[in-house]
Amino acid sequence: MSQVDGSLHAGQRVRVLEHVADGNPRTPRYLRGWTGTVVRAHGVVDNPLDHHQPYPPLYSVLFDLADGRGQPDQVLADLHEEWLVPADRA
Repeated sequence: MSQVDGSLHAGQRVRVLEHVADGNPRTPRYLRGWTGTVVRAHGVVDNPLDHHQPYPPLYSVLFDLADGRGQPDQVLADLHEEWLVPADRA
């Protein structure tokens, strides 16, 4: 199950950190340094395959981008809180 907590909220602008020493390695490298908007807070999600502590809170973050022709596009990624900082503090 999941419990909703964490310091971020839906609608908040966040930046993905470039590096987190002990961060979850599943954070896509191509999103590091990008700024997006939290669209959903999932809270702490237990991983039944992991024998460690639960991961930090998980968020769905939407990133706006344009392709080489200037066409708008978006990427939605689920990222753990340890990789995110509020954009106004970035």
